[in-house]
Amino acid sequence: MTVKATYKNGVFMPNEPVNLPEGTVANIEFERPESSAKPWMELAGSISRQDADEMRTAVDEAFGKVNPDDWR
Repeated sequence: MTVKATYKNGVFMPNEPVNLPEGTVANIEFERPESSAKPWMELAGSISRQDADEMRTAVDEAFGKVNPDDWR
């Protein structure tokens, strides 16, 4: 189970209700969200390489291939 929580005053508080018995001990793994000017980067790794390649091909076919050097 993954639970988002906020750390405040020395205590982690879940951001939504959690259905656990009182006193349950849990292991916590930290992952600090990074603020990004590129929110689409949050999708990195969320789809397979094959799906990403298929999406790139579909975009290239629909809009024409873009040379990245044209944007520098």
